Amino acid sequence: MSSNGITIPNDAILTQAARLKLPGMLPQETRIFEAWWRANGSQYDSATFNVRVGAGVDPGPGFDNAARRGAILNSQYRIDALVRKGSRAEIVEVKYRAHPVAIGQLLTYKVLWMAANTAEQEPLLRMVVNQLSADMMAVAASYGITVDVQDADFTGLRIVRESPE
Repeated sequence: MSSNGITIPNDAILTQAARLKLPGMLPQETRIFEAWWRANGSQYDSATFNVRVGAGVDPGPGFDNAARRGAILNSQYRIDALVRKGSRAEIVEVKYRAHPVAIGQLLTYKVLWMAANTAEQEPLLRMVVNQLSADMMAVAASYGITVDVQDADFTGLRIVRESPE
């Protein structure tokens, strides 16, 4: 907000409504996911966002229960979107540009999700990105990760157009 009380739009303000529905995603990621969902959402029966997996870190009995619970929740890993078609779950990670960290996230989320959902079949893995290099496509394919390159409208957002690694 400026000193004269006029709100100056920024990334947080421009994507506030989307970020409330898609917590944990960066402003540009919300735009990518929304565009992908408009194009593909009808293929799925449901979607859940910001799905926590893993045990998190318990600071121990020296903290009150509310602080302990908060610490555990804040340290758990979070799946951007868990979508379902029938009984089959699919873990979706959204990034502006595909990179090794995103692949590591998906592989980690799969293991942790399976540990908590032992009766379920293995989830499919999908990365939704705006930029993709041939190297990252090959690596993702080697792990069975589907990659969707999604155009999105980034009007008003500050996006650094990085070249692929």
